[in-house]
Amino acid sequence: MQFSSLPSSICQLTSLSTLCLDYCKLGDNITIIGELKSLEILSLSESDIRFLPKEIGQLVMLKLLDVSHCAKLKTISDGVLSSLPRLEELYMGGTSIHWRQRSATLADLHALSRLSTLEVQIPDAKAAPHDFFHELQKLKRYKIFIGEEWEWERFRKYQYSGTLKLRLTTGMDDLDLGIKKLLKKTEDLHLGELKGVKIALQELTDEKSIPYLKNLHIQNGFDTEYIINDEYEFPQLQSLTLHDLPKLISFCAQHETGATSSLPQHELPLFNEKISFPYLENLWLKSINVTRVWHNQLSSSSFSTYQKLTTLKIEVCGSLKHLFSFSMAKCLVHLTNFEIIGCYCLREIIFMAEIEQEAQATMTLSLFPRLKSLELKGLTHLIGFCSDYQTQVIEFSTLKSLRIYNCPELEGFIYRSSMKANQCFSNHVLFDNKVSFPSLERVWARDLEKLKMIWENPFPPNSFPKLRVISITKLSSLKYIWKNGPKDIFSFKNLHQIHVGFCKSLKNVFPASVARDLPQLSDLAIFNCGVEEIVSKVEEGLDSETTVTFELDKLSYLRLWWLQECKCFYPGRHTTKWPMLKEVTAAECGEMKIFGTQLITHNQQLDSQPPLFVVEKVIPKLQRLQIGADYIAMISGGQLPNNLFHQIKAFRVEGNCAKLVNDFQISFLERFYNLEELCISVCEIKELFYTEGDTGNKGTYDRTLSTIRKIELTAS
Repeated sequence: MQFSSLPSSICQLTSLSTLCLDYCKLGDNITIIGELKSLEILSLSESDIRFLPKEIGQLVMLKLLDVSHCAKLKTISDGVLSSLPRLEELYMGGTSIHWRQRSATLADLHALSRLSTLEVQIPDAKAAPHDFFHELQKLKRYKIFIGEEWEWERFRKYQYSGTLKLRLTTGMDDLDLGIKKLLKKTEDLHLGELKGVKIALQELTDEKSIPYLKNLHIQNGFDTEYIINDEYEFPQLQSLTLHDLPKLISFCAQHETGATSSLPQHELPLFNEKISFPYLENLWLKSINVTRVWHNQLSSSSFSTYQKLTTLKIEVCGSLKHLFSFSMAKCLVHLTNFEIIGCYCLREIIFMAEIEQEAQATMTLSLFPRLKSLELKGLTHLIGFCSDYQTQVIEFSTLKSLRIYNCPELEGFIYRSSMKANQCFSNHVLFDNKVSFPSLERVWARDLEKLKMIWENPFPPNSFPKLRVISITKLSSLKYIWKNGPKDIFSFKNLHQIHVGFCKSLKNVFPASVARDLPQLSDLAIFNCGVEEIVSKVEEGLDSETTVTFELDKLSYLRLWWLQECKCFYPGRHTTKWPMLKEVTAAECGEMKIFGTQLITHNQQLDSQPPLFVVEKVIPKLQRLQIGADYIAMISGGQLPNNLFHQIKAFRVEGNCAKLVNDFQISFLERFYNLEELCISVCEIKELFYTEGDTGNKGTYDRTLSTIRKIELTAS
């Protein structure tokens, strides 16, 4: 809402207690608000005011003042804040107020004896008077940001009663000693750019714990080597974030004893036995140079301090070589989300060599019993999540989502190790009989250059019964997703979506046993692959004259693109059924026959390959059709009924620069009664529309043109 100025009649609202002008364009003249002596709540949040006039100081009954997110607000008239004796809540976050420059000062807040809630942003720590933090001990709720570039949250959230963010480019000298008292009450602490500070918390507290701290976030500490100086407790800490601390050696600075006493400084673990996080739920480490997070030989009581951890994210820790021992992994019983990204030196996630004797006796090892999501990205030396140990199966009983990207050395999810030669060897299979995922629903795999196969038969019992989504791209050595074996018992009945792309060595996508049993599949895309057939032939020994039927009853979206080596859908006698197809993309599919008519198909020899689609059965149900220009002549032939294309709303023709096709006759569009989108690329077309004097069914053609909303013509 926009006001050139507030109306003078507003003064008549003598009993008005609440006035909210949020998001309004008020201009510079809001002095008239000072006449509303009964106001208790005044909110100007996200308005365009540039200064708060002295008249606002007349609102002596005011209990709440909100000027948060007034991005243009730079000046508060001197004495305004100290003139509001009943003020209890003051919100000034997200503003550009210049404290100490012909304006109100932060010392004015000392006069507000009833103030219990404060949100304020202080770009320069020097603007805070020497006793500023000491006077804020009375606050029950606060958000205080000191230093530039802290981003103020747009929506007010009160996850924590006390939030303190400090970015001190000149060090700690500009803060008064009251900060230590305020810190005792703080639940949410952010530290950034603590110039010259080697031990982050040493100058902020004299205590052995911060009793109420729930979230600790330390970032951009380019001089920081340690977080604390001695044994320390964080009795309520739930979230810990350490970002961009390139000189960080360890969390605790005291001389190491016990398991870590013999380690050189550059091999010290980030966390040792001196640190206690009994309630830690979230841990995020980014751009720190430690070689290990935990020591492999910590006591079981030390590991148990992390057992409430639910989210773990480790990102761009380029020196990290060791993550979990088996003992540590076994303690993380509440972990639900795990991401590890860009840790270039890491070769395995779990080190299995010291597995306990009692675990050795079991046939199945269950790890992370509540893990839902696992992401492994940019781990350029990773060879596996862990090694197989003897004959055991490792089970991830609750995992639903798995992403593995850009791990070029990956040998397999579980890689095989040779104890005799002390070397690793692998079949380069992502999932073999050493790992079980009874709850897995989604798998994404990309840029895994060594893998030759995704699934190898046989699986452990109940391994992938809930799998819904498979996405496989840029696996340059991949030959098989599934491969027929002597016991061809693959079963993926719950699959809904399969996308496979840029796998140049891939021979086929499905064995026949899988393709014949996909009752839920609705989305299939295969593009830029070297497949010679979509479905491989059934195993040896079956009657070669038997006709195989592929019933894809729920398939709605099929995309086959740039499969230049493809010869057929299936190399034997077969039939296909696609009753629910709505969208088809087919182009550059090699020798595979895509379209055929009922007459041609009926007259084919029994041993010849049928087309993928009989146009009379498939096209009438389609809503979107995208084809290569090579297929235009086939489907635009005069022998086909005119009503085949009535349901199609989007039609796209893709040509090929290497072989221009000029068979496209624009009169073919007469058959598209409901066409809304027309896209033609790299095709020779003499004209797109009829010109005067043309013959043909002009009325029908005009009707087609009237429905088109989008036309796209591209030359390349």
